Amino acid sequence: MQLIILASGKGSRLNYKIKVPKIFIKIKNKTLFDLNKKFYSFFKKRIIILGYGYKNCAKILKNQNFKILKNDIYYKTNMVHSLFCAKKQIDDDVLICYGDIFFDWKIINQLNIKKDKENLIILKENWLSLWKKRMSLKDIFNDAEDLKVKNKKLISIGEKINEKLPKLQFMGILKLNKESFFKLSKFYSRIKNNNIDFTSFLNQAMKKKIINIKYTKTKKFWFEVDNKKDLRILTKYINDKKII
Repeated sequence: MQLIILASGKGSRLNYKIKVPKIFIKIKNKTLFDLNKKFYSFFKKRIIILGYGYKNCAKILKNQNFKILKNDIYYKTNMVHSLFCAKKQIDDDVLICYGDIFFDWKIINQLNIKKDKENLIILKENWLSLWKKRMSLKDIFNDAEDLKVKNKKLISIGEKINEKLPKLQFMGILKLNKESFFKLSKFYSRIKNNNIDFTSFLNQAMKKKIINIKYTKTKKFWFEVDNKKDLRILTKYINDKKII
């Protein structure tokens, strides 16, 4: 199985002084890339898609055993476009991972990467308590995404929340078999929307019956860094847990 890390965006809300994407922003003396290295180590074939700050990132990644690719139009596209920049490199099933997250590496045990060939998405339970530390309830309704599951499958994702918050949230980790990866690549070419966001793209693909996705739930730690407040909260967690 091949690991694909999506890390091409600017992360403008952090206003970081060094020209690098969020995956290489320092938290104490470590980056999100450093913090997730144990998880990355389970994959022999590793690809990272870069864009913003490409030259700085390439220097950081020297001797890290990653295939480095570039989304040349990262400034006007989204993660979906970055993902399919890797299509010429794909010869196996893939594990897709957002670059701006930190999570418990033991999540690897729920992915069953060596045996299970089915598409699988990891969804976070008890997510709301963490999000309440990040933003107001009003902002949560605006920022979080609606998500529905049925019969062990993901039914919809990425739609606007109306009245009730969902019990689960997408973590930015998705496993696809090789066949599904290329089905999605062809579907992306057909829709001709270079700026579609990742979950909306998955939602369209499921509704068009391009792919099916099973899901698994986890209570293990996961955190997304979007802004300076997120960075402060994650730094406190790392200090309290003595991770670094």
